[in-house]
Amino acid sequence: MFACIVDGLMVNTSFTQVDTYKYTIDLPVPARDNGSAVKVCVFLTGQTPLPDGAAAAIHCAWSPEFAFVPSSFLTNAKPSTIFSLVPPIGGNLALRLGISVEQDSQVVTQQMYKVAIEGHEIAKKVAQHFHNYVGSFPQAQSQGVPLAILDKWFANFEQKLRSNPQFLERQ
Repeated sequence: MFACIVDGLMVNTSFTQVDTYKYTIDLPVPARDNGSAVKVCVFLTGQTPLPDGAAAAIHCAWSPEFAFVPSSFLTNAKPSTIFSLVPPIGGNLALRLGISVEQDSQVVTQQMYKVAIEGHEIAKKVAQHFHNYVGSFPQAQSQGVPLAILDKWFANFEQKLRSNPQFLERQ
């Protein structure tokens, strides 16, 4: 019913059914340089469609804790998905994918909530980065911050994003 590809690995269809509508698969993920993201593609094989009104919620967890986090979803109308994950630092890791077939409205609501939380977390990290940068100038407390300093922060921030799109994940 399901298959997945992790960049650098072969297609894998060896999901284990752990409950009536729940499936898991463990995938080895070699250590990455500089914390680069892992691309994952999950798709329906076409052998068996999802039940009407259902969606497959995809959750990911890294070894050794295996704490599942919502990552994406599939439906019969959206039979494949590609997403990026930033692995924890260090060593060879195992990535566990969990798939839960649920009512599509529940899955969509869960994914909308996940996106909202991620957006909030990113905004918080950007604001913290900006605050730390501006606070490093002695005159910031008494005289304010010249516009040139704000422009320099923004240019540096854009450069960091271009060179490593995941740099905020390490903040």
